[in-house]
Amino acid sequence: MSIKNDWYGELQDRAEQDHQQRVDQDKQMLKVITDKKEERAEQIQRVLDAGAEEYLRRKKHQDTEMVNKIRERSEKQLNNDLGKLGIKSKKQIEEENAFRDFARKLTNK
Repeated sequence: MSIKNDWYGELQDRAEQDHQQRVDQDKQMLKVITDKKEERAEQIQRVLDAGAEEYLRRKKHQDTEMVNKIRERSEKQLNNDLGKLGIKSKKQIEEENAFRDFARKLTNK
């Protein structure tokens, strides 16, 4: 009877060892899969962050262009309105003064 019990005990020990090996292998595989998923999530986050930065940079550039266009239109409209009233804008006065200074320099030489 003791041989039978020894054989059965060895068989049971072997089954427990095999089971523990499979559990350890499954844990290792789960860790590898989890690590890969985390790495992929970090890659995706970096791509999303870069895309968001690019979008914001382009949006800011578009907004700046729009503001400049509006500013130019407003300035032109103001100059037109001032011209209709017979009033010169500061820019027009500066341009005329610069032209006069240039003309004086040419005639004095």
